[in-house]
Amino acid sequence: MRMDVVILAGGSGERFWPLSRSCRPKQVLSLIGEESLLEDTLRRARFLPTDDGDERQVWILAARRQQDALESLDLDIDPGQIVYEPMAKNTAPAIAAATELMLADARAEGDSDRLMLVCPSDHHVPDTKAFWSTVEVAAEVALRERQLVTFGLTVTRPETGYGYIERGEALSGFSSPAFRVQRFHEKPDQENARSYQKSGSFYWNAGIFVFSALHMREELCRHVPELAGPLDALGGELLERRKSKEVIEPAIWERFFEAAPSISVDYGVFEPSDDVAVVPASFPWSDLGGWTSWSEYQEEDARGNRTAGAVLSVDAKRNTVYSEDGGLVALLGVQDLIVVRVGDATLVCPRDKAQEIRQLVREGKIDASFARFF
Repeated sequence: MRMDVVILAGGSGERFWPLSRSCRPKQVLSLIGEESLLEDTLRRARFLPTDDGDERQVWILAARRQQDALESLDLDIDPGQIVYEPMAKNTAPAIAAATELMLADARAEGDSDRLMLVCPSDHHVPDTKAFWSTVEVAAEVALRERQLVTFGLTVTRPETGYGYIERGEALSGFSSPAFRVQRFHEKPDQENARSYQKSGSFYWNAGIFVFSALHMREELCRHVPELAGPLDALGGELLERRKSKEVIEPAIWERFFEAAPSISVDYGVFEPSDDVAVVPASFPWSDLGGWTSWSEYQEEDARGNRTAGAVLSVDAKRNTVYSEDGGLVALLGVQDLIVVRVGDATLVCPRDKAQEIRQLVREGKIDASFARFF
């Protein structure tokens, strides 16, 4: 069965403020290397391990408010392969819309189903070959065991900013380990995070999935029944457009998202479903969730500072600093800070408050006197 790729690019990267803004979200930034995270993800999605002429379609789902930011990248993709969500309704409606689009595409070509790889647009995965080796195992599990497959990342520290997957019984007959999911766990406190790491039977939830489009549709309608009607209506319109090769008008997406409930796919489908498996990832990974994880890719000086841009430091230790072109950040006698100087805004906070930058951004957005900076 052909596998197509759906890249979820609707996030805003609030923990990378003030570099990431509503009009310049995290996925369009070049945080590591020359390419933006979205361009890097698009290149990885198109990777083919063998030169057999096989090709896969790649689709991007993004927020309409970020259309200018995406177009500024000059992405190597047909504009018709980008779906702009008219409103934020979380990941279940986004994945539901993509699933219906894949099914319409399959049926227009005389097929009944498609395999789908769904991945975020803003993660750092440096080993593309290893990534696709894990995808291949996940595809086997999805087809042979009829499972919705999620990727599990090795727990290397007691991280409180990630959700966790607890594995159940092993699935046999695959080239790499695979397990049924025992349970999903929300972001834990420090004590539980330590116990998860010590257990050895937990993984970080990467938000990367492989499944049959038809199976996902069935599970969406079973566990989020409010989506069934909107999906039926959407499917009819999409199939008509795909058969006739007509453009899919924005109004079609507007009708669907207006009718869809706002719910995450984890909470709505993966947690209640009995048909979920986890494949441990064989590749290095970072979600680049904020300035702390970004700093791990910057060279460390003799005092433990990790910086980018023009930074002068005297008697300063273990600081994370980003200074945009055209300005200087000078540190004197401070330690364990995050300092980000970008144009019209500057962030200063303790490193151990990095996860709370999102809360700061949300407060700023609702305060009329500061909203323009966010």
